[in-house]
Amino acid sequence: MRKTLALCMLFFLGNSNASGQWLGTFAFESGYSDNMFNSASRAEGLSTDYTLMYGFFPDDAHWAVNYSGAITTFNRYPDRLFSTHVLASSVVFPYGEYDANNISILASGSFRVDKAEYDLYDYQQALLSAALKQYMLPSLLGQLSYQARVRQYPHFDDLGYLEHLVQISGVSFFDTRTSIRLHAEFGFKKYLSTSVSVLPQVHGGISGTNSSLSAENGGNGHGYGQQGNSNPRRGSTGAMGSGRSMEYLLYDEANTSQARLMLNIGQGLNDDIGIALRALRRWNLSDRGRTFVGGAVEFFGEEELFDDPYGYESSELSLTVTYLLPWSMRMQVSGAASLKNYGYPATLDYDTPGVDERSDMRSGAWMNLSKRVAGKWLLFTGLDLTLRYSWIRNQSNSAWFDYSANALSFGLSTDF
Repeated sequence: MRKTLALCMLFFLGNSNASGQWLGTFAFESGYSDNMFNSASRAEGLSTDYTLMYGFFPDDAHWAVNYSGAITTFNRYPDRLFSTHVLASSVVFPYGEYDANNISILASGSFRVDKAEYDLYDYQQALLSAALKQYMLPSLLGQLSYQARVRQYPHFDDLGYLEHLVQISGVSFFDTRTSIRLHAEFGFKKYLSTSVSVLPQVHGGISGTNSSLSAENGGNGHGYGQQGNSNPRRGSTGAMGSGRSMEYLLYDEANTSQARLMLNIGQGLNDDIGIALRALRRWNLSDRGRTFVGGAVEFFGEEELFDDPYGYESSELSLTVTYLLPWSMRMQVSGAASLKNYGYPATLDYDTPGVDERSDMRSGAWMNLSKRVAGKWLLFTGLDLTLRYSWIRNQSNSAWFDYSANALSFGLSTDF
């Protein structure tokens, strides 16, 4: 897989004019969280992200290639260090008046690398997408796109998949500083493995976590429970330190699909203040996806494993207010709430009739304060400073997922 990533960089080069600019950005962000893995284990500590983005942008062409990489470290859990890498190439074909309409194509390859104790989370991914942007009226923009994405977990074959995603949206602009966007998408995920495999032993684990939260009957390495095309089975990777295990669901049906509808309303109150209201609804059209449901809760930044969007139906609402402040400062304040309904029992007990299915009510608030500092330092241009605070409360009828978290971080980035 990794050998193919370099091909993405050459995908659109051809015989194009090579005159252009190499541009890059370096970013650093560090912060404290009292529940850094968003779980009932409540592991606190400091985490730090180092991010590098670098790309080539031709002077007189509409293609580009770029690389982005990030390393995440944890002061109390050094074995959880991991890095992600993305190599991408894109091309845009403008047409029509003022080049406002265009067709764009993007190809990328990415992978994640963890230390040996957590290489279960390693993945390799290839993505190809095409999008059409067309103005039907001066104040009405339409967009249509298709994306194919394949992801493989080298140490966890059961969760590898091929996803097809079709998106269509329309955005209308009004003289009252108002914009309305209606966005619909259909996703189809086909799992590459159709049989349950015995998974490898996972070594290590985070010390000091609450091992009493272990799911029952874990550690046997086999799926079990009710059988049938619409009923899930549960499997386990085996013990993960402190007697804990990683529990996951496998449906006999190897495909899953979901429809999503989003409405976004933006309103400028004046030149300095704007608000955005977003409502999102998800509907599962077939059996839920394969996802972890308990045991290992140290999944930082791995939504695909910890809370697969295909694994639940939901209603979500958020409100964001943006302030443009003096001295090149910008502040965003946001609040959100969502209700998620999952397709498996909250207790993971399939032998007891009448058990409620897992249901989560999540609420949260965020504040970002940023400032741009102009100037040049050696090879660097400008400096962006950011202060972030977030609060999350996830109320669940499953003990694994009932938690709260507070996080405060400071970041800076510069161009070169």
